[in-house]
Amino acid sequence: MDKMREVILQKALEIDVSSPGMLYQKLANNIKAAIDKGILEEGDFFPPQRELAANLSVSRVTVTKAIDELRRQGVVKLIPRQGVQVIASKISAIVPPRLQLSDQYNFTRDMQARGMTPYTHWLKKDNAIATTHEALTLGLPQNSKVGHYWRLRYADDLPIGIEVACVPATVIPDCKEVGESLYEALKSRGILPVRATQTVTACAADKYTAEQLKITINTPVLYIERRGYDKINHCVEYTRYWYLADKYCFIAEITLDY
Repeated sequence: MDKMREVILQKALEIDVSSPGMLYQKLANNIKAAIDKGILEEGDFFPPQRELAANLSVSRVTVTKAIDELRRQGVVKLIPRQGVQVIASKISAIVPPRLQLSDQYNFTRDMQARGMTPYTHWLKKDNAIATTHEALTLGLPQNSKVGHYWRLRYADDLPIGIEVACVPATVIPDCKEVGESLYEALKSRGILPVRATQTVTACAADKYTAEQLKITINTPVLYIERRGYDKINHCVEYTRYWYLADKYCFIAEITLDY
């Protein structure tokens, strides 16, 4: 970026400290406005965070939080040893991909479509007695054994969702048999779901969810329950999701028979 553009950018990013609101949010909004105006363009790299903080007379923490917020929104990405790069030429053009409720959700494909690098971290796996709700959902007798599979989903190193899958022990007897992919484990047994139903609602993040997703308690999140059925209509997977509410837009097509 040449000197003239740097001067224009610094002017555009100046924060009005007299107005209400968090400094990092104001800075994030100013950066988005600079992108919409073409001052920052797709592919541009930000000045180093320490330099940007000094030029704007704010703390480096403020700059870091603003950039984290923009990364969460899919506006910029962090490239190791290079810096922060703009990946959207117009903020107004950023629309979350619409997912058909009838589709099997593919996290990797969705994140790649946004220009993000997906990553999954296993939180834990365990075998336990199914709760009453899990047993009823999976159509199991009380005190049946199940496996729980907790995963934290990332996009460009930012946590964006928690997934907890519950699978009958009759399908996968030991949770240690599952490697990197739960679905590969199901597929290897010939029990991959062929049909699924999903319920989508909103809820407030509890303490655990907030800690994992690095948000404040009671922040609205998208809560999804999915039930996966095999070829003979047995429920072989019950999965719950807690996702950042600003990342997904669901659309359902309704056909009326007369």
